[in-house]
Amino acid sequence: MIKEVFGYTEEERYECLKKKFIISSLMILSLLAMFLMKDVIDFGNSQLAWLVAILYFVDVFGLIFVWGWTATKKIFKITTILALISGKGIVGMFLFVFYLFVVYFASIFFGCIGIIMFIYLWVKRHHIIRKPSALLGGQRKNTRSVDNSYEERYSEEVSEYSDKENYSYEEEYSHEDGYFEEEDYSQERLLKIRRGYDALENKYGEVKAARIWERAENGDLDVQLSLANLLDESADHQAAYYWYKKAVEKESVEAYFKVSEYLSSGYEGIPQNRSVAMKLLKLAISRNYPPAIYQLGCMYEYGDTVAKDEAKAFKCYVEAAKLGYDPAKEEVGLWYFHGRHVTANEAVAVRLFAQCKDPKYGYYYLANCLAEGLGVAKDKNKAVLCLEKAIANNCSDISDAKRMLYKLYQEGFGSGDIESKKKKLKADLDKGDRLLSELANLPL
Repeated sequence: MIKEVFGYTEEERYECLKKKFIISSLMILSLLAMFLMKDVIDFGNSQLAWLVAILYFVDVFGLIFVWGWTATKKIFKITTILALISGKGIVGMFLFVFYLFVVYFASIFFGCIGIIMFIYLWVKRHHIIRKPSALLGGQRKNTRSVDNSYEERYSEEVSEYSDKENYSYEEEYSHEDGYFEEEDYSQERLLKIRRGYDALENKYGEVKAARIWERAENGDLDVQLSLANLLDESADHQAAYYWYKKAVEKESVEAYFKVSEYLSSGYEGIPQNRSVAMKLLKLAISRNYPPAIYQLGCMYEYGDTVAKDEAKAFKCYVEAAKLGYDPAKEEVGLWYFHGRHVTANEAVAVRLFAQCKDPKYGYYYLANCLAEGLGVAKDKNKAVLCLEKAIANNCSDISDAKRMLYKLYQEGFGSGDIESKKKKLKADLDKGDRLLSELANLPL
């Protein structure tokens, strides 16, 4: 409630309270001046009396407005006018008067809290209060602890693993390499950097990043997962792993799967533990999480961690496809197309490719079927459209897709400015060929 009224971060609270504090101080000084001058000024003068009454009214209701009305509006999402018109006649008047009382008491409550909070933030900002660790000249010891209760509920092995785990990224950076010598970073700032704060700040800016970060640290599961995904995409695996583990503590099925991937692969600084990875993967599967079911299918297909069994792999792919997972639809389509553990059926394969909602999956193979008339009527113009969408979404076979699209452009298929598209595509293909050639010529 306090955060909704004053802001989610210290910076937002300070800026919000500073304005309220200045306005309130002026109004309080005005009231104090009128009180001190009551024996000096002749209030028998009717005009002066009216002026003082107006000033008094403005000051009192101004204080109520600054602290009570804005706070009540943010909490209840309603204003005094809405309270008045929300009912008819007596009901509306009753709601109006009631709301005024709520605003009055809210102004007292939030006014007291706000003033105390502003003084504290001002003192803290101007370094009048120093932390005990700074006074002693030492560094605060890292007392971070991880709640492993979720692991204890599932298996002793998971719990034992977490107890032994030495989370190396906390000690990865040091002043010895000179990385942080140019700026005076606090221990808190360094810890935030190691947990991925910089990536968040670069994407959203300082103010929004601070708000998102505070919500993540306060246990907002959706924010923790979004932050972990952002760090995962930017290849900051250790920081992403930290936030995924936080999400696992809240029994997030997505986090089960992602932590399972990390422990299975064993990224730098994250000890590999396939046994624990398998347990977390099965937890995700038990809650019908399609990526986890698909991953189990891949494991069965290639004999990774489990005994190789293509029949079980196909069953997993089909189950994930039924749950709407596009990579699984593409995979099942390919199995039908090639007749692996199922009777070959190009028409079924085409339907599965076409059902993919993300053109990154299925559309390249659908284009092949359309171009050759396999399982569907031959239509090279539609094939061009599928290839363009697949390439725009970075399909896994993007190099082959570009070459196929260039060939179709040369044959005159497609729409729009084909010549311009063909030149741009040719430049991309030549650039890719040059890079491959340079890589091939590098000394081993």
